[in-house]
Amino acid sequence: MFVALLAGRDPETLLPPSPGQHDQADGRPEPDRNPAGAGAPGNRQGGSGGPGPGGLAALTGTVHLVMPAAAWLGLTDAPGEAAGLGPLDAWTCRDLAARLAAGPATRWHVTLTGPDGRATAHATPRAGPGPPAQPGGCRNWLAGLRFDRLEHRTCSHLRQTPRYHPPDRLQNLIRARQRTCSFPGCRRPATRCDLDHTLPYNQGGPTCECNLSPLCRRHHRTKQAAGWNLTQPQPGILIWATPHSRTYTVTPDPYLV
Repeated sequence: MFVALLAGRDPETLLPPSPGQHDQADGRPEPDRNPAGAGAPGNRQGGSGGPGPGGLAALTGTVHLVMPAAAWLGLTDAPGEAAGLGPLDAWTCRDLAARLAAGPATRWHVTLTGPDGRATAHATPRAGPGPPAQPGGCRNWLAGLRFDRLEHRTCSHLRQTPRYHPPDRLQNLIRARQRTCSFPGCRRPATRCDLDHTLPYNQGGPTCECNLSPLCRRHHRTKQAAGWNLTQPQPGILIWATPHSRTYTVTPDPYLV
């Protein structure tokens, strides 16, 4: 149930039909008549809702869970958070992470933060750590990851591309650095925003960390309106100038640490 709610969908719509279900005349699925499965989202087989047919591996949608590695490893009880839901206690985060780790379709993103809680490096493993089968397995998995360091202050343009659309690696870095829309006060998640060229691409703006930031569609259009101006003097530091000559500086949001 919790995973379904995090995915933002009715739990019943996330489950594949039971083997004995048949469509009604109007095309709607016949309700499940098995008492053992009733009221147990993620468990049409009467199991525990774990991985496997009818379990978490059968769910669709996206769950964006953010938690400190130390909390994941059980070294601290620092809270985490889930996009669209807010802060979660460490016990809930560990339980959810353990369940997701067993799912073959789970995608992992690991972000390192500095003392101020802001992102400093990011990795996108091809495979997760899997179920915690042996002590130290998660630590070894973390130690073996290859991280990309985020540009800071002066950009070296190491990941600049001549293309308009940034590759996945660059997209992941920008969205790890800035988790929400870059307009002052906007909280729309970066995963639901455009990756905007601060200096337009057709005016010579590079597709690079120092010239990209997430903007929701509404504020993307605001930036293009007469009288508005946006600059990015350092990677991730954006300065908005309004038609009334007011300026607002936006910096990346810190993670919970």
